[in-house]
Amino acid sequence: MKGEIIIIDAFITNSINETKLFNFIENIKKTRIPILLVSNTIISKEIISIVDYYIYDSNNRLLGDNFTNIDKFILWEVIGDIKLNTIHRHSQKHALSVMVNLLNSLFFLKNLGFEYFHRIEYDTILGDETIELIKINLSECIKQNKKGYFILNHDSQTQTFQYFLCEIDYFLKIIPEIKSENDYIEMINKNFETTDFVILEKIMYKLLNNDDRIKIIEWRNFEFSDSIWNTVSSDVHLEEKYKNTRTNLYLGENNNIIFSKQYIEDQSERLIELYINEEKISQILHKLDGLNSYFFNFIGKDINKIVVSENNNIIDIIDVKNEINFYEKIN
Repeated sequence: MKGEIIIIDAFITNSINETKLFNFIENIKKTRIPILLVSNTIISKEIISIVDYYIYDSNNRLLGDNFTNIDKFILWEVIGDIKLNTIHRHSQKHALSVMVNLLNSLFFLKNLGFEYFHRIEYDTILGDETIELIKINLSECIKQNKKGYFILNHDSQTQTFQYFLCEIDYFLKIIPEIKSENDYIEMINKNFETTDFVILEKIMYKLLNNDDRIKIIEWRNFEFSDSIWNTVSSDVHLEEKYKNTRTNLYLGENNNIIFSKQYIEDQSERLIELYINEEKISQILHKLDGLNSYFFNFIGKDINKIVVSENNNIIDIIDVKNEINFYEKIN
């Protein structure tokens, strides 16, 4: 048997995230634990050369909208002292590929003779304490006669995918095999008796909670506090019209913010026309010059309609009274 291995699932579509992945791998190699990289995108030879195993699956399986109800959730980002909260409604489309990639990796590793795996998100800036904890985590679990290590949030009834550790055979025993959207729907029906969409983190919580064979850490006592997590947001969260560039309105107490951000390595210009009671009172130009560039303006609370255009084509018409995105001052 070959002991433990680290699994990294990375969907890389631009040079910034490719650099993040390279730096992350170089850092986590300090644990001296072998690494398996799995991806639905083709990874550069430079990165493949620094891992021990690499699985490429060109089929990026995404969930559809075959559910009776889909909850809203918040994705946030901080710009200076402003926290922008964007409300999305979608079926966490990437959840299917995440589980298929993980399970395929485990079957592969089991055949190679590995007994345990760590799974960790690559968009993490690892602290030294986190690296040391990962080094000893398996031995500590074995000392306590535990099959795995999972972080649960009992308030939200979710399990974090940022990091967990488990014996391969035990994980395959408690987590059903998922190969398709029908398998995912069946898993929801069996555990929640509903046809509504349930996010993967809640499903995992249901399957793991109260399992005395694993070590459960409460989210409030998260041991890896010296690391920075979730530094990348996948574009599968974005509505189709915002895949390249998005322009959103964020409501505030005294004024609102109109915000544009670029998701491709290109340039664009967004013309933003501001209206009060169907009368155009002014316009703003957002010039974006590359990947992750952004531009924003504060606008008055009296603005009740915003028309967003690019290259003389209307991208969006925002009715302010129906807006639910919001921003907060954090300092």
